[in-house]
Amino acid sequence: MKIILLSILIVVLLISGHEIFAAGGGGGGKTVKRTEVPQEVDVIQPAKQKTVDLSQELKCGNLSSRGERVRCRLSLEDEEYARENEILYLPEECRDMVEEKKNNCINLYKKTQRCWQFPVGESRLQCVRENLNLGRIFSTEIKTCDAKGTERAKCISEIREKAFNLIKFRFYDLEERAEKISEEGKVSSEDVVLLVSMLEEKKVEFNQATSIKEKRKIVLEVREIWKEFIKKVKK
Repeated sequence: MKIILLSILIVVLLISGHEIFAAGGGGGGKTVKRTEVPQEVDVIQPAKQKTVDLSQELKCGNLSSRGERVRCRLSLEDEEYARENEILYLPEECRDMVEEKKNNCINLYKKTQRCWQFPVGESRLQCVRENLNLGRIFSTEIKTCDAKGTERAKCISEIREKAFNLIKFRFYDLEERAEKISEEGKVSSEDVVLLVSMLEEKKVEFNQATSIKEKRKIVLEVREIWKEFIKKVKK
């Protein structure tokens, strides 16, 4: 068990050097695209979700490929983006999940919306930790499970999932960086579409990975994807 927990910490530390932590618009995870950030956003209750005619209402959400959807979202004006989410709020990571997992995934994105009002850096990251009910020091979090007795394994599993969610939000940080770089004219919009699409795919792979070793490998792959993107920016 100690080896597993140590591996979790290694995975987290691999990406802890990224200072900015935010949500980009291309992956569909933000309820508003750029400037207007809600103070609070209620989580979705599955029974209240409305049925929509996707073929007539949506501009991006009904497109067949992830790349097409990302490209479409990045091209939307703020009002169009808000309207798209009003019709159907469905982050790319959640899209192909079964119903219960999909609702949990959507709710996870929803309940961290208030964190985007904080400036980039530790205050925003701390907000996300608080919304995940995850402390800053993982070893301290794990110690809280010692008093759980027969529930200790379940407690540790829940903390692991929170840590994994924090890592995936770090992936989103890179998407936001890429979008801002594109807005500054330092890289093409198509390069950003490719990056966001690849990182969204890595989130899916991260969810599907069954071992810490596999998850660590995906984190390293994300690092390499980002390095290649930065090379384009420097050119």
